[in-house]
Amino acid sequence: RTWADIGITLAPQVVSGFPGWVAPLAANGVAAGGAPQTVFQLLPLTAPGVTEYTIEIDGQQLRYRNTPPAWVNMVHPGPQGSSGAKISAVTYDGRTVDLFNEPGQFGLQKMIEAAAKKRLDASTHELRWSAGNVSVAVNLKRVSSTEATAGDAQASQGFRGLRLPDTIVGRASASAGPALAGAAQ
Repeated sequence: RTWADIGITLAPQVVSGFPGWVAPLAANGVAAGGAPQTVFQLLPLTAPGVTEYTIEIDGQQLRYRNTPPAWVNMVHPGPQGSSGAKISAVTYDGRTVDLFNEPGQFGLQKMIEAAAKKRLDASTHELRWSAGNVSVAVNLKRVSSTEATAGDAQASQGFRGLRLPDTIVGRASASAGPALAGAAQ
């Protein structure tokens, strides 16, 4: 995060590789079951009329309380073993509103299909869900997929052969998107 434009900027290779480096920690550095995984990021957007909202995907949780947003890394399928997707919001008058709830392995897919979508750039989409007068939105960015590149397949081998980028901190180009220190949480 930055305050008054003061902070460090991580190199784009660090931001994109970070989820693959920490994913083996859930399995104590051992490769997981070998199922293909997709790493993506969510950036919560402010939601008028809502004090907070929660997005749960395969046991991973994003809880947003209308504070300065930060990108949150998630993996599909999730490491906890529970599958499904749920979005709920708490309004100013204390009511809890369920905007989406789909258990099962296709929960994330159905959650994306149920959203009102707006393409922001080549890799980022704004997704919005509404129920009555309550609406919440996030930006979704796909980071990597184990089916996409050999580098991501390396991540499924745990820490074996792990190689960090030569540069960790540095100015990112304007097209690289948010690459702040707070993004790697």
